[in-house]
Amino acid sequence: MIQEACPSSMEATPTSPPPLPVRVGYLVSTRAYGGPERQIVGVARALDRSRSSPIIITFVCHPSEERPLLTEARNAGIPTATVHMPSTFDPRGISRLLRTLRDENVAVLCPFGYKADVLGWIAGRMLRLPLLATCGGWTGHSWSVRQYERVDRWVYRLMDRVIAVSEATRQQLICSGVPSGRVVLVPNAVDTQHFHPHGTSDLREKLGISAETVVVAAVARLSPEKGHRYLVEAFSRLSDKTPVHLVLAGDGPERVRLERTAASMALSQHITFLGWCEDVRQVYWASDIIALPSLTEGLPCAVLEAMACGKPVVASDVGGVAEALGRSGAGMLVPACDSLALAGALSDLIADPHVALRMGQSARRRAEGMTFGRNARRMEAAWGQLARNSDANRAQP
Repeated sequence: MIQEACPSSMEATPTSPPPLPVRVGYLVSTRAYGGPERQIVGVARALDRSRSSPIIITFVCHPSEERPLLTEARNAGIPTATVHMPSTFDPRGISRLLRTLRDENVAVLCPFGYKADVLGWIAGRMLRLPLLATCGGWTGHSWSVRQYERVDRWVYRLMDRVIAVSEATRQQLICSGVPSGRVVLVPNAVDTQHFHPHGTSDLREKLGISAETVVVAAVARLSPEKGHRYLVEAFSRLSDKTPVHLVLAGDGPERVRLERTAASMALSQHITFLGWCEDVRQVYWASDIIALPSLTEGLPCAVLEAMACGKPVVASDVGGVAEALGRSGAGMLVPACDSLALAGALSDLIADPHVALRMGQSARRRAEGMTFGRNARRMEAAWGQLARNSDANRAQP
């Protein structure tokens, strides 16, 4: 159940002055600009500036370093700041973070990612700031990541509130020891004006793919937890009655292994490793079906983006994927790690393009209700209550 503040609690009394906007600091430790980062920028852009004043703060190894998130934030009119931290837990970096939070008058701190969660919790407690973290799920794809995630689970228990991006994630948080009353469900959103079904793409022409060929695409980092190996295996099982091409948009540590697998199956001519794509809409618009064979997910942005572009989705039934697709016929779910079931679902859609078209139309309609404006109102309610509680506690003798 989504926890929202009572509307009446957000209104000032007739005799009180209008409340000042809450200064909200997003603390992020990332070099990339992917799904989680797009969520931050999307919500920050949609905030009511009379109620919330956002700033995005990132750690950098060098004072002059630029990050894609900062560029996107500035382009969206969102203020930014950087904290110089040459090593992971540099004591001087903590001091710089404290100074930045003071200088920017941050009233509520929202960390994203395990480094930001740990350092944000330290700085937040030192400055007596309310903390609102966001959990997008855990991947556990390597030993080091599992250790970081173990620490992250512990830190979440100490936060004032934790945003869960799906009901599945909410249950994971509660099972890991976070009190249920502190977990707030705010599902990921999608910009349906930016991602829409009416765009054109020259990607097929660039790749030499004919108009008669069915294009299946996956938009995700090439990392073990994304399950691309099962998609490649499924692709090898598809009937050769209809020409099909697989496009993998993204890069990562699994690329070399996947390329070797494709070559060993004599599929290299039918699979394109596109690498990092600056505008993933070009991939969606050029595709007929979007696949997501993940082993674990929170609520994947790729599914929401594909839905907004009016594309049918075939995805593993993990995390919040089923919540995103709902019961509106927006896509097909298959068990994770099951290349045979994945191949069967893809084959069904390839064989009946009319079903695929209707599924894409249903997906678009469902995506239209999953807006950043909706999420912004929920976030404002959550941190508005935290800010009031914090002010009340500080006022006590």
